Amino acid sequence: MRHGDVIEEGTRMRKSADEPCLRRVAALGIDVGVNVQPDQELVISAPVEAGPLIAALARAAYQRGAALVNCIYDDPALLLTRIQSARPSTLDAASTWLSDGVARALEAGAAHLSVLGPYPSLLGGVDIATVRRLHASMARAHAAQSTALAGTASNTSALPFATANWARLIFPELGTTEAARTALWQVLATGLRADTDTSLAGMRRHLDELDTRRERLNQLDLVQLRFRDGNTDLRVSPPARHQWQGGRRRADNGVLHVPSLPAEELCVRLEPSGGEGRIVLPGSRHIAGIRVEDLELELCDGRVMELRARAGADALRALLCVDEGGGTLTEAGLAPASSPLGRLGRVLDNPLMDRNAGCHVRLDASVPACGPEDGRSRPDGLQLDLCLGGPQLQVEGIDHHGDNEALMRDGCWVV
Repeated sequence: MRHGDVIEEGTRMRKSADEPCLRRVAALGIDVGVNVQPDQELVISAPVEAGPLIAALARAAYQRGAALVNCIYDDPALLLTRIQSARPSTLDAASTWLSDGVARALEAGAAHLSVLGPYPSLLGGVDIATVRRLHASMARAHAAQSTALAGTASNTSALPFATANWARLIFPELGTTEAARTALWQVLATGLRADTDTSLAGMRRHLDELDTRRERLNQLDLVQLRFRDGNTDLRVSPPARHQWQGGRRRADNGVLHVPSLPAEELCVRLEPSGGEGRIVLPGSRHIAGIRVEDLELELCDGRVMELRARAGADALRALLCVDEGGGTLTEAGLAPASSPLGRLGRVLDNPLMDRNAGCHVRLDASVPACGPEDGRSRPDGLQLDLCLGGPQLQVEGIDHHGDNEALMRDGCWVV
């Protein structure tokens, strides 16, 4: 992508994007998400086409008293250029200096906001082995930053962005990129609870309820979760003394923030060998850029044993390294189908959004270093979220006494 192309793309967005929508989304990200403090530095990471949203975010941050706003732009097109033009022997190379710098900024007290704009068709046609190599090199390059963002040192958040690539995938019938992107922004604003000028007050009330529900789940101290919808029937096990995550979190600097937006889900880590059952996902969806139809998975001892689909099965099996011991359950998340995002009733082919529209489980594609029985793995940064059910989903928890606790009925919270 040439520099002139970037300027032209940004100009088109400024002329056509829904300015009130961008302003409300920016206010949500700054005021509620990262909760920038007076005299605090803010670091934003974003795709290069997100310029208009970054301008709105910077304006909102300075109005709250931020001392400095810096943005680190990323051009995903360079990833494809690397695949097409670089020598294959260099695809494992990873530079860590930028990630190290972001980590140092967070340690020094800066806030951070990730603007996440997916490019689901960017790597279409690229062989799976190359995709895995790139994920591994990117995981090494971003290791320090990822560790810092996963920690609690400073206030951080993440926010979705409507890329042209993603918009065309979701709304191909609208004909033009601008029409598709405008439609997608309307969807995102609804899903983020940022579609009215009173959205911030409503979001704070919603977060109060979500935080209360998270503490209720922690008090239950469940040993097992069961997901059922008539096709899917899956049991997973959180570890002892687990803690549910989601909603607001207080950083070590005392600032209350929301690590990820939308904020509909509550998540818990899973025991590495504690998953049994079947996942059935009818219909078509994109998973890590792979178009998959009518997906079925059989799980035992916490990992995928069989994977079937009408389309995309071989590519997804290779991506997860199922035959090598990959595809391990690492997380379960609960989100109601009755939320604004869930009520849209459509797959958005974006994990950040889809896992907030309903329940999900996460699969880690890391390959065991010395065989599945060894327990150690060779990480490559590749994790896939699978969204489960919808209005038909029933979720139960089992406590230490073997008693059942209804958590969700027909896709809605009852706990």
